[in-house]
Amino acid sequence: MRTVLAVALAAVLVLLFTSGGVLAAQSNGPKIIKCDQFIALYADDDPIHWRGGLSNCALAGADVHYYASETKEYWESGKVAHFYEDFVIKPVTGGYISGYDDGLWTFSTWKFRAEGRVTDASDEWSYLIGYKFHEMGTTDALTEEWDIIEGPSTMFLAGP
Repeated sequence: MRTVLAVALAAVLVLLFTSGGVLAAQSNGPKIIKCDQFIALYADDDPIHWRGGLSNCALAGADVHYYASETKEYWESGKVAHFYEDFVIKPVTGGYISGYDDGLWTFSTWKFRAEGRVTDASDEWSYLIGYKFHEMGTTDALTEEWDIIEGPSTMFLAGP
């Protein structure tokens, strides 16, 4: 009899947690927004900043701008650049999402990786404040007379 009761109780708990029952966790928004991104740095930008667009995600069509951090300085160490940025994502549906990221750019492979946080957002995106920001990709190699550096990457926001 105890075995039957234990099995029945376990079945009820599984249903409650997996079928949206009373004890199931509620969600205020997506846990992860993962986007394809294509970024570019144009030598004639004023102010100089990376910019790009997002695709294949809930923020598809959004413009993204990455500006040099106002509190941390870019620096190079051998074959690696340490960069610090403030970003602003402008969704096509309106509003904004902003934050910061700290990253590394490796000159031997031209790969980069950055992570940070969403620190501010308009009302419709405010649930993203505190989300983790991650980005990784590859750019063109630098040349002596570059006008444009660009490349594909992945950007995602993950719940806190």
